Amino acid sequence: PTCTTALAAALLAAFFAVAASNERPADRLAASEERYREIFSAAPIGFFIYADGKIVDCNEQAAQLRGLPREQLVGRSPLEILPEGRLDGSLTGTAFREAIDRTLNEGRNSGEWSLRRPDGEMAELAISLARIEIDGRPAVLAAVNDVTARVAAQRAMRRAKEEAERATARLDAEKTRAERLALAADAANRAKSAFLANMSHEIRTPMNGILGMAELLLASPLSPTDRHRAEILRSCAEGLLTLLNDVLDISRIEAGKLTLDSADFDLDGALAPVSAPLPRPTPLP
Repeated sequence: PTCTTALAAALLAAFFAVAASNERPADRLAASEERYREIFSAAPIGFFIYADGKIVDCNEQAAQLRGLPREQLVGRSPLEILPEGRLDGSLTGTAFREAIDRTLNEGRNSGEWSLRRPDGEMAELAISLARIEIDGRPAVLAAVNDVTARVAAQRAMRRAKEEAERATARLDAEKTRAERLALAADAANRAKSAFLANMSHEIRTPMNGILGMAELLLASPLSPTDRHRAEILRSCAEGLLTLLNDVLDISRIEAGKLTLDSADFDLDGALAPVSAPLPRPTPLP
């Protein structure tokens, strides 16, 4: 319940105590009753007065909360027009009787209830109860404030918070998954680099043997045609060795260990191995 509801109930309870006292002069009693009536009628929250099992009075704001004329509320049992159930799910009749008994015994009580309006919409009400006396008889003053908008805002905030928590959980899960994928990709990349390095080294050994045999072959007496073929063999083997070195360079690049050297080179000599394996054109007659 809001502080406004409790404060209004306390003020009206005090006015009832003044109005019910027979020890004051008649003019002061009349003035007190008039002040009570003005506050009771003009209050921005609903007021019900309950005594002897029925509503003995209420203001227009209370009638608007229920959607019935004031005349149709006075004289009826509160169980006919007050909340259908509490927010905690307890039964209306049981909860209402417990609230009235506690108020009469302790002087104060409060809680939040649900009420179905005539249009079918549910209203959330903050109710503050105070014990008063009317003509020497115990009664209960109920101050009722419509907090539907506040409760709806709280529920919306709670839903938004829960959705934000779920979104955060999903983001955390995606982050964890991305980290696992990154670790797996890094491991796969390292495995690939290791494979390329090992493969290059494994192929380099027989390639050196081919180059050595080509050099020995070129050092032996050969016909011009065989020498040309042996030179092509050596050139191709050297090109393949260069390719293996390039593969090793890829591994060095991924490991961040590649170094560049500046050197002069013969462009014609670099292009000659590309054109050498091609068949020579036949001269035209």
